[in-house]
Amino acid sequence: MLLVLGVGVAIAMGWYILIGHNWNIAAVHIDDYVGEMEDYTVVAYDGVLPRPAEVAQIIDADPNAPKQKRGEDDAFVPVSAKEVADSYQGKNADVLVISTDDAGRYSEPEILLCGGKRIGVFSLHGAYQFAEMKKNVVYLRDHSVDMIVAVLEDQLLKDSYIHDVDLVIYACDAAINSNGEYVGSVFYADSPSPGEAKVIILSPNNMMTAKTVTEL
Repeated sequence: MLLVLGVGVAIAMGWYILIGHNWNIAAVHIDDYVGEMEDYTVVAYDGVLPRPAEVAQIIDADPNAPKQKRGEDDAFVPVSAKEVADSYQGKNADVLVISTDDAGRYSEPEILLCGGKRIGVFSLHGAYQFAEMKKNVVYLRDHSVDMIVAVLEDQLLKDSYIHDVDLVIYACDAAINSNGEYVGSVFYADSPSPGEAKVIILSPNNMMTAKTVTEL
């Protein structure tokens, strides 16, 4: 089975090299797998969704107990956005860590530097902050950001009025595919549970995909 998997990866990589970088999803995953992520931008954040009771009991077990990986009988090792960021920096990606456990820190829009990019971040609490969202977007566009990230603490209609934002991160249960999804030109991502991290991977041609990291 491992041999078949290895051959499959080798074939995929060979085909990838032959056809060149098309920057599709498969190419992103291959670059991530082989650790060659120069010119990529990665946004990482910690999970904030409430955990199921049985998982919470495992995570909150005796801190002096031996740590095991998820799925084993003892406590598993939580993964933080900072650890994930360090991992992706080791792959030569530009990485930005965004706070989701204290999204209120972005109640006033901030401009953060990530490699050569200027990334504007703001947060909203409440489902009908139409005017506030527009004001934040205008402010950030006027300051020539390369990318706008909105951290939302309430689920909004995804195609209702969210415009001119590149990435929406829901710090709530938004029932979004764990790999993220596009609605028009806006990419939406959910939050995993505490002890997990989410990464948004932005390819050199500005295509995004997401994945949940449960172990390193």
